[in-house]
Amino acid sequence: MQSLVSLFIWAAVASSSAAAVSNPSADEAAIRGAVDDYFRANDQRRPDLLYQAFQPSLVMYSVKPDGSLTGLDLARWAARLAEASSVKPAQKRSIEWLEVHGDAASAETLSVFEDHQFRDFLSLLKVQGRWRIVGKVYASEPAGTAATENPPDVQAVRALIEAQFQAMDRQDGQRLAPLYDPRALSYSVTRGELVAVAIGEWVGRFDEAAARKEFPQGAVRTIDRVVVRGHVAWARFSHRMGKRVVVDNALFAKVHGKWQAVNLTYVVTTQ
Repeated sequence: MQSLVSLFIWAAVASSSAAAVSNPSADEAAIRGAVDDYFRANDQRRPDLLYQAFQPSLVMYSVKPDGSLTGLDLARWAARLAEASSVKPAQKRSIEWLEVHGDAASAETLSVFEDHQFRDFLSLLKVQGRWRIVGKVYASEPAGTAATENPPDVQAVRALIEAQFQAMDRQDGQRLAPLYDPRALSYSVTRGELVAVAIGEWVGRFDEAAARKEFPQGAVRTIDRVVVRGHVAWARFSHRMGKRVVVDNALFAKVHGKWQAVNLTYVVTTQ
């Protein structure tokens, strides 16, 4: 018997395919609009635009100089912006690349200031017909730093994803748990509503499925793309079941020298 959680998001498979109803050009424009709201919120000291661009439960993550993970929730971010006595707009803001898969999207953005810059990886979902940013990790670096990747870090992220594939095939929650930061959430959309599930809940569901001897059958899993910037990363990987394809977008941070996932979004599409 095939597990109800065999693909990390099994409940979503019963929903309609997002790809069948999306308008690519309109969606891309709306996604760029959400990212622009994020940019303008900071440049114009507009907390209201933060809430327009981001889903309210968002927590953005980065890695501190001592190697520890730090998070900032949207409410505290908005409060800091509102309390700032002044704001210095970025000299340049840009979307470096953008991918759209059904009702899920990902982007890398660059914000350049006088002596430093930020590279963000953003995950977005279309919730009740509106694109919202539901995940963000960022790296701070000196202004003018080129986008480069360290091959060992790319391989380490790929190894983490491969370990997740093994955990999914075996329904092994204890193998899954250390791959994610304990605060990590997965996000999906069901009937237009945002659904968030804590990693601890997935661990429990996996272990319960294994106890019932319910294991997935016939899923073909592939790592499609990995991008690393400093101590943060983004990856897209897929799970194919016949004509249905589950597309995952994950955000990662290198915490005390070890890569962990901190955010996951997924969507069901069809080929």
